[in-house]
Amino acid sequence: MTDVGPLVDWLAGLSGPMTVGNYGYADGVLFVRLSMAFDALLEGLRSRRDDLSVTYLATPSDVFLVPMNAVDMAQERHSRQSPLLVAGKLAHTLSIGRWFAPNYGPGGVIETPTERFGVVSAFIVAQGPNYAMAKRLQRWQMIATRADGILTSVHVAPPTRTGSVHSNPIMAERQRLTAYVGIETFDAPTTEAIAGAILVHDLHNPASPANPANPLGHPHEAFMFAANPGGRWRVPFDVGSTVPLLHEITGARLRAGSLIRDLSAHVPGLDRLPGLGPWRATV
Repeated sequence: MTDVGPLVDWLAGLSGPMTVGNYGYADGVLFVRLSMAFDALLEGLRSRRDDLSVTYLATPSDVFLVPMNAVDMAQERHSRQSPLLVAGKLAHTLSIGRWFAPNYGPGGVIETPTERFGVVSAFIVAQGPNYAMAKRLQRWQMIATRADGILTSVHVAPPTRTGSVHSNPIMAERQRLTAYVGIETFDAPTTEAIAGAILVHDLHNPASPANPANPLGHPHEAFMFAANPGGRWRVPFDVGSTVPLLHEITGARLRAGSLIRDLSAHVPGLDRLPGLGPWRATV
């Protein structure tokens, strides 16, 4: 972050063509500063090179325009009558809309003069405002770069088991619980392989949406192509209104199991009573 000028000088002197990727991460406000440093680096290179392309991995925990087939699939799944879905809808009703909200409710679809899109809000409050700001700066940067005629490879990456996620116990637990609502989390090497393959495609296929010569119906359509949010756009329930309740249920189950375990140490045979053994076995 403190050596942007020398980095620009060095990169400007390398033989091209050159692709610059924004893959950096830092905790807290440093992430915002890192995103701004990359913006300064990119601006410096743009003024000195005409063979530049840019790549960026978008976080799945953001707000996106999504294709209507994703909305249709989520709504079709929500209309089913499986025990889990029925329980979720009941929780939604009893909580007066707080828990298990549909993934696409009122206002979940917008129309342009030529197309219709879904809108999904996948923000994770636990990631904090600095994370949201840094990732949003990167998105604005990519939209502006493509609009200026530079090839821009953008890929919504899947939820991934990274060190930064698992260093935060809240995020690690959330990632584990999202599997119950149909979201798949990827190992880091798998995400890296997918991202690399998409980048190679975008650099070498003139028909790729990364090529600014190919018009988009909306600037945010760039984030739809090759997007892999782990199924987040197609699940029946909004994850933000589902995972917190699952966390409370899991916590209550663990506390009950711990209580039964402690009581069993003083009351012989308690753990053999019908229905109590499984609770003890889960802790």
